[in-house]
Amino acid sequence: MADGTTDKNRKEIQGIVCRYLSSDGNVKERCINVKGIDDRSAKGIFKFIKEALVQFNISVDGLVSQSFDGASVMSGDYGGLQRLISDFCDRNVLYVHCFLHKIHLVVSFLMQNLDEVKEYFDTTAALYKFFKKSAVLELYNGTALKRLIETRWSGHFESTSHVHKNYGDLIQALMVASKNKKLSGEDRAQATGLLSLMEDNEDHVFVFITCMLMDVLKPIDIVVKQLQSPDENLISALHVVNAVKDDIKSKRENNTSNEKVKKMVDDFLESVRITSTDGVQVQRRPTRNTAVPSRFDDFLITDRIPSANNSRTNCQIFVECLDLLDAEFLRRFSEENIALWEAMLALSPSSDNYLDYNALIPLFEYAVNIPVIRDFYQKEKLSREDLEAECRIFSRVFKDKEWPKNAADKVDLSEVANIVIKEHQKGAPVLSSLYKVAITAGFTSTRVECVFSSLTRVDSPQRRSMKTEREANLAYLSFESEVLINDITFDDFYKAWNLKPRALSL
Repeated sequence: MADGTTDKNRKEIQGIVCRYLSSDGNVKERCINVKGIDDRSAKGIFKFIKEALVQFNISVDGLVSQSFDGASVMSGDYGGLQRLISDFCDRNVLYVHCFLHKIHLVVSFLMQNLDEVKEYFDTTAALYKFFKKSAVLELYNGTALKRLIETRWSGHFESTSHVHKNYGDLIQALMVASKNKKLSGEDRAQATGLLSLMEDNEDHVFVFITCMLMDVLKPIDIVVKQLQSPDENLISALHVVNAVKDDIKSKRENNTSNEKVKKMVDDFLESVRITSTDGVQVQRRPTRNTAVPSRFDDFLITDRIPSANNSRTNCQIFVECLDLLDAEFLRRFSEENIALWEAMLALSPSSDNYLDYNALIPLFEYAVNIPVIRDFYQKEKLSREDLEAECRIFSRVFKDKEWPKNAADKVDLSEVANIVIKEHQKGAPVLSSLYKVAITAGFTSTRVECVFSSLTRVDSPQRRSMKTEREANLAYLSFESEVLINDITFDDFYKAWNLKPRALSL
């Protein structure tokens, strides 16, 4: 798993993490190098990775997969990093476009292609900026709003959830600000404008978009948190992604009637209580009366002329939102390797195709091309027939077995693999090898980004002159501190180092 970032000196820092099955049968992840590089091309990054593998004497004969982001320099089919690594190994090495990057692209696609959502986040950005003013902040009793950071996995959800949670306090503060003579005329006018955008609309579009985004982004946020767990594996990751896809389809089928959408908005508005400074509840401003005057009864046309603001109902917006998400999830997670992924899912006791021989064939064909597994099969004289026999026998053996479950009360795939590998290695050598491939395959490069997160701790204003090499070494040390240092923690090291103006002597 590899990824890069740019430091304060505008130099590329590249990191590489290896996911492997240890001798005790547990999956572990170790950062093997963090380094500043001058060549950002696929060849430059490939050189960095090859040097790191040589340094730790890691053979590519056991390389199961590679996981990067979707940039062309990494994912290109001809000159990209994943192609260079496959060519170097002289075989096809499974490339997995980081699942978290894919999910982020799905959400970003929605934000860019639904006008009402784009306008919503423009409004939330204006709210964040307005409530940063100290004079306005004094009128506000809610929690601090979150600025939308589009590069963060959960950026859209966090920004929306803070508006959702503080809607009543925001409206109350804007009502007070719009009439507060202590504020400038410009600030009062801006408060009035924001109040109008958030409340003065008969369809309550702003409230609806807030509720809709909370409804669709919350499950995605749960998946994002799950995928960031170091104990996650590709099989389980595929399960949670499929779960959120099914959830979107279920919403599309069951929750998009006009009545349900209206109830969602009404229930939210009913839960919001706005009080004045003296503790008296403020009555919500009534919506504008749209009844047609009686003097127009004889006219042929009495309906409103459609406009950009009223041409679509909230229900129609909700339907388009779900359709966009469904189509983009399908596109992003059904591009390639679908047969191999479905074969890995067949190793899960939760699958309808659990230990189905025909479903596992693509995984067997992939595994047999990995040199260490191919050598093992040849040595033990194992073939497809052995896999078929193992599936037939162990599907009966495991039929009623109670498998360990995780905190979410789901079958723990890592534990399943661990049991099969440790307890049934001799009886099911082929199945054991397939489990090894499946649980070590990478599905996200987020662990490399965890290495980079430590850079913000040392890249303080007082340390602007620090060289990239030292930054990279500290990032490596922070990630591997539990393994490399027994007597002190990285926090202790950082505090001691930070006290020294130039260098630390140990």
